[in-house]
Amino acid sequence: MMELKVLVLGLLGQAFKPADLLLVGAVLLMTTALLAKLRKRRRAGANRPTTLEQIEQDRQLRGVRGDLEQLMVQVEQLAREFGAKLDAKTLALEKVIREAEEKIAQLRTASVEARSMPSPTSGPRLEGVSALQECGSDPVARSVYALADQGLSAGEIAQRLDEHIGKVELILALRAAG
Repeated sequence: MMELKVLVLGLLGQAFKPADLLLVGAVLLMTTALLAKLRKRRRAGANRPTTLEQIEQDRQLRGVRGDLEQLMVQVEQLAREFGAKLDAKTLALEKVIREAEEKIAQLRTASVEARSMPSPTSGPRLEGVSALQECGSDPVARSVYALADQGLSAGEIAQRLDEHIGKVELILALRAAG
């Protein structure tokens, strides 16, 4: 093997001049450097997505952004709707409270007037008759009193008569106060 090297070097030494050998060595060195740089780029490029993959990723991101924007718009619309419904319910509740306060004031005035007037009968009043006299001609109040006399709770009465429980409780409270 050693003889072969000597023979090759001998032939190279006779066929080429020293300047030619330097030129060949420089070309080999540059080729090796370029190949090393190319390998390095390939390794680094293997982790990076291709241009088509990058375009697809960008499209997906745009799609996600669009979906998020649509979701935000829908959430905002729902918030507006719920706010409007809440405002309407608040106004209705305030109206019912005002009406209840007016009724309470009227009943207090009527109660004061009734106490100041002398009683036409001095005997004991029957409970059923007094309840009918108190409710007058209001059919809802009469129905509430009748069901309460049967032992039903305010919630059950409200369900049966399809009335608000607050109204039923108010009628029963006015009956108890009277």
